[in-house]
Amino acid sequence: MSMYSQPPTFGQVTYPAPSYQSALAAYSYQQPPLPAPPIYHVDPNSFRRDFAARLAELTINSRPIIQTLSMFAQEYSRWADVVAQCIDSHIRRVSL
Repeated sequence: MSMYSQPPTFGQVTYPAPSYQSALAAYSYQQPPLPAPPIYHVDPNSFRRDFAARLAELTINSRPIIQTLSMFAQEYSRWADVVAQCIDSHIRRVSL
């Protein structure tokens, strides 16, 4: 409600809303499927390589990179020991 509202009978004309459904049906677009994320069921070495490469991108205190790393580690919690080793190695390498 605005500060200068008019009485409901003054200039109130209702118009039907336009129908866009028929136009949208003619222009439907199928989104391409997302590529499947890599699966690390058996090989901890490939997970270590990928996580270490992602961790190497963390050169400043960047919240988006840290969140991405955290989500990646949470998604593959099976390899938590590998994540801890990579973080330990990265801290030792960077803090020199």
